[in-house]
Amino acid sequence: MLPAILLVTVASYTDIKEGKIYNKHTVPVFIVGIILAVIQKRYDLILSAVIAFGFFYIFFAFPRFVSKLAAVFGAVPVPAGERAMGGGDVKMATALAVYTGYLPVLYGTALGALAAIVINGIKLWRATGTPQSVFYLAAGKISQPVAFGPYLGLGVLVCWFLEILYL
Repeated sequence: MLPAILLVTVASYTDIKEGKIYNKHTVPVFIVGIILAVIQKRYDLILSAVIAFGFFYIFFAFPRFVSKLAAVFGAVPVPAGERAMGGGDVKMATALAVYTGYLPVLYGTALGALAAIVINGIKLWRATGTPQSVFYLAAGKISQPVAFGPYLGLGVLVCWFLEILYL
């Protein structure tokens, strides 16, 4: 689990500073996770990585589909011309799934998204001085880029830790 924690730390730093999560960080952690899963005969973790990759790849590759699907369910649509998340987030989620399984990754993504909306809403509120801006952000009327890696990583680690605690 140490490689996953290191990945979250390093990827969060680079995502905040440069807006990127680099392959040189995600790929080695993914490869080590695959090797450990094979050694431990935990093929379910390899399947978890495939499931997580498939789920996140849909968000990355088909932003218009995701936007329409979100609108159908009453969620925030993806603004036109933008992606819901970057490729680095997809690779980081896949690498984390090799260590935690796919459920902590999926739940952690939801937790991270909620935290991102709340924290960035508070930042926007402080910047504009109007509480309505938080509702505009949550409704998708205001679009601002967010380094999602830290939220994703911490959400996954929190959900994984809670899963360990309650199993």
